[in-house]
Amino acid sequence: MPMSNITSEDYIKGIKAKYEVEKKGIYTDFLLEASPALLRDLCLILYDNGLTKNDETIFKIYFKTNSSEELRNIIYNYHIPRFKAIQNFLKSTEENKTSKQNLNLIAVLLDFEPRPLARFLERNGQLPEEDKTQGIITSNPSNEKELQKKETPQSLVSLQNNLLIQNHETRFRVNKKVIIIGLLTLCIIIFLFAYNLTAHKDCLEWKNDRYVEVDCKTETNGFVNLDSKIPYSENLLQIRKIIPTDTTTYFKNGKAIIWYCKNGKENIELFNTPGHHPVNGKPLHCITEYMINKYLKK
Repeated sequence: MPMSNITSEDYIKGIKAKYEVEKKGIYTDFLLEASPALLRDLCLILYDNGLTKNDETIFKIYFKTNSSEELRNIIYNYHIPRFKAIQNFLKSTEENKTSKQNLNLIAVLLDFEPRPLARFLERNGQLPEEDKTQGIITSNPSNEKELQKKETPQSLVSLQNNLLIQNHETRFRVNKKVIIIGLLTLCIIIFLFAYNLTAHKDCLEWKNDRYVEVDCKTETNGFVNLDSKIPYSENLLQIRKIIPTDTTTYFKNGKAIIWYCKNGKENIELFNTPGHHPVNGKPLHCITEYMINKYLKK
């Protein structure tokens, strides 16, 4: 039976489905709200983390530049309201459309594959079946049983083989209910052990120069204080306020690696990542020689 041809509509549907997954992932702080300013900040983070040649080309086309050296500055100085079209596309529940350049940039932000659109359409005109549980376009699982065999953990295979050997060697029949209860108990023990290893508190609070994990419902004088707390995010734990010294490095390979926010008229505060000030919420800006000379070399 012939397969339907893949079209740009499938690209749009795949990206939409990928967004529903990624907005709860590691970049949820940027994608859940997906405001123009947050989308710009996410572009900067992905650039600083390193782009593939393919993704760098997508960035150059979207930001209308041929220069790899100036790309970061162009992203930083890009007119933020222009990201509104991307926000509207991501947040809309309807089958809305946007430009090919927007779609390809969104594909990079969400790590949707294959990208860009041209590469997506090169899959021999065969439309993969849709994952019914998540609505994500995936390849046709014609060899599903074989894939399941390959993906079965080796430890589980060994456990199954050991159980079979024990059953053959045992001279009496083991009650099936005992086995089920034992396996459930083992699963619960493993789950509780893993949870205790990875568990973290539910909120973050800014303390001095960094975010620290705190309980969301910590009481002060009998009252729950939620004003200074925000939901837990592993990314925010990387933010550090920097106290400048004579040995502080502000630039690397000609690019700023420190960000600042004004604190009154006479001072600035320095941070190690882009984003927003953890207390007042103001956007952080790349440090410049002018700001260093004016505020830090007194």
